[in-house]
Amino acid sequence: MEFSYLVESLGKHCGLDLSLSDGRCTLRFDGEHDVTFEADEDALVLHGPVGDGLCLSNPDNLRLLLTASFLGAETDGGALSVWQRTGEIVLWKRFDAFVDYPAFENAVNAFLAQIIHWKGRLKALPSVSSAASGGMNTIPDGIRV
Repeated sequence: MEFSYLVESLGKHCGLDLSLSDGRCTLRFDGEHDVTFEADEDALVLHGPVGDGLCLSNPDNLRLLLTASFLGAETDGGALSVWQRTGEIVLWKRFDAFVDYPAFENAVNAFLAQIIHWKGRLKALPSVSSAASGGMNTIPDGIRV
């Protein structure tokens, strides 16, 4: 289905006038969760900020995000990246096609759930490395280094 049609249909469902006429548009959910839709002729990319990139100065935090993002393991197929322009950590996911509007709406809802999940998870990350404070690092599978 046409990406522009799907986004316009989502807007109508939400009571908004959404359009991909400029190739992108952003929708704010619950007054705090931004999801941007960017389209070209081949794909639709959804992306949204999930946190401040400053937490990545802690190597443990960086390892956690890279591990979670590897092949979409903990991001429902999305990826976590740093937006160089803003320094924010952004969750993004590319979609090549949707069978119908319900499939699109389900994908948007699943992506929004990941945005909310990662915002909470990033807020809970420590800002100071346990190694810097004299502690011992533990990687996710429990091996101490």
